[in-house]
Amino acid sequence: MAKLKHSNKEPQYAKYEKRSVNNLLMPVLRDALRNYFNMDRIEESDHIWCDDRTLNRYEIWWIKEGSGRLSIDTCQHDITEDTICCLPPGTSCKFEIYAKIRGYFLSLSSDFFRNDQYFINDNVWTNVFIAGRAEIFLSRVTDMGQDTEALFGHLYRESRRQHHYKSQVIEGLLHLLTIYFSRMMSDTGYEFSPSRELMITQKFRALVKDHFVTKKQVTEYARDMKVSAKHLNRVVKQVMGVTASCFIHQHIVKEAKRMVVRSDCSMKEVAYALGFDDHNHFSRFFRNNCGMTFSDFKNISGGRSIS
Repeated sequence: MAKLKHSNKEPQYAKYEKRSVNNLLMPVLRDALRNYFNMDRIEESDHIWCDDRTLNRYEIWWIKEGSGRLSIDTCQHDITEDTICCLPPGTSCKFEIYAKIRGYFLSLSSDFFRNDQYFINDNVWTNVFIAGRAEIFLSRVTDMGQDTEALFGHLYRESRRQHHYKSQVIEGLLHLLTIYFSRMMSDTGYEFSPSRELMITQKFRALVKDHFVTKKQVTEYARDMKVSAKHLNRVVKQVMGVTASCFIHQHIVKEAKRMVVRSDCSMKEVAYALGFDDHNHFSRFFRNNCGMTFSDFKNISGGRSIS
């Protein structure tokens, strides 16, 4: 009797189904990326040089070559080659070119920095630029010139590609960029004293990380921190741009995604591991806070990281 051969190949209908899901969701992910991240070469970004421009996003300029003068309100800054300018939203600025400019320009929305990985307690650049809402100028960054140029170049090339997992690569490179900036600021002797609001936010984030499975209400964390829930919400909103409740929800969703990516858990397993007694409640929670169903996320992730 002839033996039946077992095939490990994925059925054709399964491949088609996965491609169909990817084809539907990839444009959504690309649009989401464009909403919070944009990058171009400075020499190709004419809008930067508009008179009296008020920023509505965070902007980072790396002036590799050339020079000019940047006016912010009544202050003027002479910009030379190998200078990095970091400008927060709300900045009113005007840039005058003295010599031909070459370098990179990137802009980030406030939503981008709601991602948990960018609020690093010892990252001086992140604490000042994002929480402090201050302008930062890093001049003569020649010591890290080659590394910085390679990093900006990689970001620029990746921003022009249409590959899967593009957002993960860009987020990783931007995370690395914040660490580089923090190094540069530390090397120049920059000192930063965190505000009371920032310290409250950092303590809140640490508590959420340790207790999000058993504590999902702002009132529970406020009680532990001996502050009112209203005050905690206001402080977290001021520093991070989202309420304390929203941050808790985002953290839970992120952990759910990690479980799917790392272990391919079912929805019931994820729900119970994260402290949900009812997996139907978790299903609604995930959809409302992620923008897609748990099943759609599992299909598009394919067992690998996706945000």
